Amino acid sequence: MTRPCVGCGYCCFSAQCGLSYERFGCIADGQRCPGLKWVTNRRTGKGRYVCTAIRNPFDASELAIGAGCCSGLNTWRLNVRERKSVLDNAEVFYG
Repeated sequence: MTRPCVGCGYCCFSAQCGLSYERFGCIADGQRCPGLKWVTNRRTGKGRYVCTAIRNPFDASELAIGAGCCSGLNTWRLNVRERKSVLDNAEVFYG
């Protein structure tokens, strides 16, 4: 089941996409892609991750950016916040 994308960054932290590899080279496991940026809405104060690596609509559709979350392992969508690494999720498990 696909749920709406909340911009939590889980997908990009979990695995480096081909577009990221082409633009930035190999990124260490668990590290944030340089193209993944945290953006805060000035009006609401809420933030989300956006991909700045995409250059055209084809890139976004090819990667299914914003298409929604289908990973049952994604607990980040319940706590959308800026993270430094994939290990920055510890509070969900040990909390």
